[in-house]
Amino acid sequence: MREKGIATIVMPGASCISACAVAFLGGVSRTVNGVYGIHRPYTIDPSAGPRDSLDQYNSMIRMLNSYMLEMRISPDLAEQMVKTSPENVRFLTPSEMSSLGVTGKDPVWEDILITKNARKYGISRQEYISRRAATANLCGKG
Repeated sequence: MREKGIATIVMPGASCISACAVAFLGGVSRTVNGVYGIHRPYTIDPSAGPRDSLDQYNSMIRMLNSYMLEMRISPDLAEQMVKTSPENVRFLTPSEMSSLGVTGKDPVWEDILITKNARKYGISRQEYISRRAATANLCGKG
């Protein structure tokens, strides 16, 4: 999704839980107007022995942490997921989603757009940012 510049959104009345909650983070801009729920991932083979189960779990946690880093999401989200058992889905508040980076714009993607738009208008990045801030101040953010 990042390579294609795709935004993700949870529409009003809709929910994004479990695997959706992880995939959702791939959007360059993320908006939740419904509910967003997290829990510990589980992909452990039920026929695996204790040692294999531990290895699979540790591998899954490493992949989750790596994904959060790559998506520029707070590592605290992965920690919150791991602490939440699958039968007790935790629904995040808008404030929690914002502070964890679940909602909002990817900072690198936003920088790319700023550069692209500044070039489009033939102005510096600083001037573009200044004009955008002035516009938001005069017209509201949205």
